[in-house]
Amino acid sequence: MSIKAIDFNDFQNPSYQQRFVSGLGNSLKETGFVVVQNLGINKTIDSLRRQSRLFFEILTDEEKFACYNPTTKGERGYVPFGEETAIGYKSPDVKEFFGVGRDAKEYHQNLWPEEKILPDFKQTILDSYFLLESRAHEIISAIGLHLSIDPDDLINETIEGNSVLRLNYYPGKQKGNANPHKDSNYITLLHNPGPGLHVLINNYWTSVDSEGGTVINIGEKLEKRTGLPATWHYAKVESQGARLNEPFFLQPRNDVLLQPCLTSEEFMRTHLSERYTGPKI
Repeated sequence: MSIKAIDFNDFQNPSYQQRFVSGLGNSLKETGFVVVQNLGINKTIDSLRRQSRLFFEILTDEEKFACYNPTTKGERGYVPFGEETAIGYKSPDVKEFFGVGRDAKEYHQNLWPEEKILPDFKQTILDSYFLLESRAHEIISAIGLHLSIDPDDLINETIEGNSVLRLNYYPGKQKGNANPHKDSNYITLLHNPGPGLHVLINNYWTSVDSEGGTVINIGEKLEKRTGLPATWHYAKVESQGARLNEPFFLQPRNDVLLQPCLTSEEFMRTHLSERYTGPKI
């Protein structure tokens, strides 16, 4: 079974909006994944990817480690190569990454490289963060329409949530995997990730062709909230050159009730202790 591709232009046209809503909902219900074309973020991601490449390939280790704080568990700042190892696996994921989220007192604070080193880095990432959050809100509102849930309810549950934009860097000299996992959030947006993304559908690993569009998938919190499936997936790293991608993880607020007697914060506390215990490749 292939991942369905749909056109975001349909959602913005009242005459075709239902076609988009149905295509989105049916694909997510069947596979937990969908590819959305024409989301209007190409130029933003191009700029973001340029800044990401500068961070990982131009900065010295000392300059990158100035943005490192292990207590944030990857939600903010730099995480070096080899540090994130999926539970159940002996070898680490073959990536290093940088995380950015909302600046709020209840969350970790963002960490940035010095402006004199990368003068456009911070503003480019913040601009990208808020555009991707806006697009994620539009997608989750369409999910609400499909499920007969008030779209504003799903959007409001993520307002001021701990959503994270992550810059992933897979060095070209390394081959391996970012091991199988389910995302923990509401939805993930991943624009034009290139080859290597695999999804477990009907007990078979299926490669995903984004066709230059945006891959969107369900996280475990939205699975508990709505019943749509969060699906196991992994990235296989085989390219000769470095690979970069920039997933945006839309998260609900900590106080949002996912199920009776289960808040988002409570789920995450348990999830972190059990993370990445899924099927081996």
